[in-house]
Amino acid sequence: MQAQIWPGRTSILSGVKEVIWRAVGRWLVVPPAFVLGLVFGYIFLNFSFLFERACITWTRSLTLSPGSLIEVLDLARFVLALAIWGTAIAWTVGFALRTKQAPRFQWGLTLALLLGAAYLWTKHSPGSATFRHVAAGSGVAILVGGVISSFRANHSLRTHFLANALTLTVLMLPGVVLIASTPNLPPTARRLWSTVLDKNTWQGMNTGSSYNATRQVAFARGRIIAVFDAGLPTYDGKQPVSKYRLLSLDARTGQIKDSREMVGPWGTMPYLFATDDGLVVLDDRKTLKALNPDLTEAEPHFTQDRGRVGRIPPGGSMLVCETDPGTTWLGSSEVYVNNETVMVLSCGGMRMFSHGTILKEAPIPAGRSSLAGFSQNGQRFALQFSDEKGDPSILLYEYFIIFDVATLTPLTTVRISDMPERQSWSAFSPDGRYFVAGNPDNLSLYQVQ
Repeated sequence: MQAQIWPGRTSILSGVKEVIWRAVGRWLVVPPAFVLGLVFGYIFLNFSFLFERACITWTRSLTLSPGSLIEVLDLARFVLALAIWGTAIAWTVGFALRTKQAPRFQWGLTLALLLGAAYLWTKHSPGSATFRHVAAGSGVAILVGGVISSFRANHSLRTHFLANALTLTVLMLPGVVLIASTPNLPPTARRLWSTVLDKNTWQGMNTGSSYNATRQVAFARGRIIAVFDAGLPTYDGKQPVSKYRLLSLDARTGQIKDSREMVGPWGTMPYLFATDDGLVVLDDRKTLKALNPDLTEAEPHFTQDRGRVGRIPPGGSMLVCETDPGTTWLGSSEVYVNNETVMVLSCGGMRMFSHGTILKEAPIPAGRSSLAGFSQNGQRFALQFSDEKGDPSILLYEYFIIFDVATLTPLTTVRISDMPERQSWSAFSPDGRYFVAGNPDNLSLYQVQ
C-alpha cells in the first residue's frame, strides 16, 4: 500500500517545485543580470571612445569640426551602453514571464531610448537647447505611442521595431543639425618638416598642461629651442630628481644642432621665453638665464628669491615675475605691442577692447579651447582645440587654429596626428609666418597661410 502512495507524493512534490520555479525561481536571474548588464555597459562606455577616435581620424581628410561630430557619437555610444544594460534586464524579465525571445530585445532598446531621451534633455552641449528638448520630447512621444500601438497591431513586433528606429532617428537629429551648421575649419597649414626629439620620454610630464605648452618651445634667431623631461625620475637621497634636456634645432630643417642637459627637482619643468633680441630666457625655477641660440649662456642672469615667472608680453621685451604680494616687471624698456588694445577670450567668443569699448568681436569655433600663443609682432595668435575621454583620459583629437589679430579671422588649421598626453607645445616665429607644434615624439614646423 505504501509503495503505491509514495510515487504520488513524489509527483506532487515535483509539481510544487515546478510551480515555485515558475513563480519565483526564474525571477532570481533578474538581479544578477541587472548588475552584470550595468558592469558591461559601463565597460563599453569607457572603451568606446576608441571608436570615436577612429571616426575622428576619418574627418582629418575633411573640413569637419571634430567637436560637432562627437556630439552625435556621444549620444550613440550612450544609447548603446544603455541597450547592453536594458537588454540584459528585458531578456531575464521576459524569461521569468515566459515571453518570446524576439520582443525582449526590442524592450531592451526601448528602455535604452527612454533613458537616452532623458540624457539628451539634460545634456549641456553646443547648439540650441530648445531643439534638443523638442527632439527628446518628440522621441518619447513617438516611442510611447508606438509601443501602445504594437499591442493592438497585427504585426506587433514590426510596429515596436519601427517605433524604436524612428525614436533613435529623432534623438540623433540635434547632433546632425549641429554638424551641418558648424562652419568648416580653415585650410590646413603646410607642414615643412617633422623631427623626433626623444622617443623614450614621459609624455605626462612633457605635455601636462596648457600653461607649460607655450613655455617649452621658442624661436631664437633661426633656431627652435625646446626643453623636456628626458626620462623617469631618479633619487638624490630622498629627493626625486629629473634629467631635463635642452635642444637647439635648425628652424629650416629641424636638424638638432646643440644639446644640453640639466638636473633638477622632479616636477619642476624649466620654462623658455623668447626675447625681442633673438635670445631665450631659461627659467629653471631658481634663476633666469639668457641663452644664445646655440645654448651658450649670455647676459644677464637673475636670481629669484620668490615667486615665478608668469608670462612674457608678445613683444618679448620684459618678463612678469609673480610675487606674493604683487608682481615684478623684469626688462630694459617698457615696449608693448599695443598699449591701447586688450583682447579677451571667453566662453564662446573673442573681443578686442580699447578704453572699455568693444572694437571687434567674433565667435570661437565649437570645441574646448585654450590660448596657444601670440607672435612677437602682435599680428597672429593661436587657439588649441581638443577633447578627451576615458579614465584615465586620452585625447580624441587636437588641432590649432591660427587667427589674425587685427580682424579675428581664422587663417589656417594645424592638425596634430601624434597625440600628446594633454596639450602639444606651440610657438610662433617672431614675424608670425611660422608655427611650431608637437611634443618630443613628433615636433613639426608649419607655414602660416
